Amino acid sequence: GFFTPGFNLTSDKHVYGKIGYGGVAMERNDETKTYYGPLYALGYKQIIMPDYSGWYTQAEINYAKYKKNTDEIKKTGAILGLGYRFKF
Repeated sequence: GFFTPGFNLTSDKHVYGKIGYGGVAMERNDETKTYYGPLYALGYKQIIMPDYSGWYTQAEINYAKYKKNTDEIKKTGAILGLGYRFKF
């Protein structure tokens, strides 16, 4: 899981961070090892036509550092997306 604090720059622009803890299972030589560690991310959301729709774009960079004993896995990634938020 993760905690996602953020704040609005304007009514249609939002920046956020993610802090969490997670795990990943890796299979190597018919042996599965599970690694655990912290997760971090920074992101930005932009609402498209805020008065007319629930569509938004999103960009996020993330980093994770998983460990088990002396083994370590580092992962860096990026997410670019288009989303829709339903209004009720």
